[in-house]
Amino acid sequence: MSRRALATGVLVLLLAVDALGAETPRPRGTGTHAGAEAGVRAAMAHYDRLVLGMKGDSIAATYLPEGVMVNQGHTIARGPDSIRTFLAAFDGKVRVDRQRTDIDSIRIHADTAFVSGVYHQTATLLADSNTVEVSGRIEAAWVRTAAGWRIRSMATEPLAAPRPAPTDTTRH
Repeated sequence: MSRRALATGVLVLLLAVDALGAETPRPRGTGTHAGAEAGVRAAMAHYDRLVLGMKGDSIAATYLPEGVMVNQGHTIARGPDSIRTFLAAFDGKVRVDRQRTDIDSIRIHADTAFVSGVYHQTATLLADSNTVEVSGRIEAAWVRTAAGWRIRSMATEPLAAPRPAPTDTTRH
């Protein structure tokens, strides 16, 4: 796998949301807009923790059966099995050192929440120990189900090409 493919994969890794044995947060206060928004924020925070821990199986489990991962307008994977397979390609090749999503807006329509924001990620390519920083726009559609919030689609668009991170690679 080329360095560029790994860097692109690191970007897409963000796309990916039940730590082995942990559950995606269930909707809280589902009877109100504020409660739904709080539930989606909790689901996004959980997603960030899964990405930080590189929990591919758990990330895939957060998608609906028809859920899709999209990067730069191209569908990368469709459905949990395809997402799991895609993420497995990064096992032992990439370590996510930092992961954060800043939510700009959440629009609720019935049982669907549309989330817009910016992601920030620092990752180490293990083959050469190079660390890269990536950030970009994120657009996600979360659907409230009996099992909790699940992803229908998550799309990213990088703000710039991955760049080398500062020399401090302390895991946060």
